[in-house]
Amino acid sequence: SKTNKESGNSKQYLQYVEPASQPGWILFRDHTPFDAEKIFLQQPDLFELTGKDEMRIWKEQYDKAGNRHLRYIQYHDGIRVEGAELTVHERNGKIHLVSGNHAANLEIGIMPQISYEQAIDLAMAALPAEMYLWEDPKAESRYKERNKNEAATLFPQPELLIVRNDPLKNNSTNYKLAWSVVISAKLPRRTEAIYIDATTGALLQSKNMEHACGTVNFWPDFE
Repeated sequence: SKTNKESGNSKQYLQYVEPASQPGWILFRDHTPFDAEKIFLQQPDLFELTGKDEMRIWKEQYDKAGNRHLRYIQYHDGIRVEGAELTVHERNGKIHLVSGNHAANLEIGIMPQISYEQAIDLAMAALPAEMYLWEDPKAESRYKERNKNEAATLFPQPELLIVRNDPLKNNSTNYKLAWSVVISAKLPRRTEAIYIDATTGALLQSKNMEHACGTVNFWPDFE
């Protein structure tokens, strides 16, 4: 494959990596020949990436000293791996450091057994409410106006992701294919990201998404 051709000898990176390096903090020596924009293609073995992994550029920033920082997000077979981000840091125009967390040696199927529509039903069952926010015409109207898009809606729109089942364990067997569904309830007041196992339909976890600037008296506008 292209990746294997570019990587060459899987151990050729050893002479260019500082001994103090560790997973999530890879330091490069000054004479390294690797390119900050191609490091994941040139040395996938260094990051234990498989042929199905892709690191996609998300953001490019420069600090006050003029050093460049490239932030990448991991995709596996085209599916985003939630929370898997690596930042490539350049110093004096050369790759200096790669930091962050990602899924190494990942092997997981990406064909869901639970449909998009089933994921919505299961998420709503996990967060029952007398009234959901998308059922409030005023809230829906404000959401469309703020997004300047008549098609914008608070109705759940599941996203298929690869997620870490146990946040404290970062090994390949701890990842699952899941639907992430944001449910906004008005009565009672609550907004959560519900994670549904895309294979079994089981509830994996939920995250409270509520946040506000000010007091809860501003509730109707929080969305």
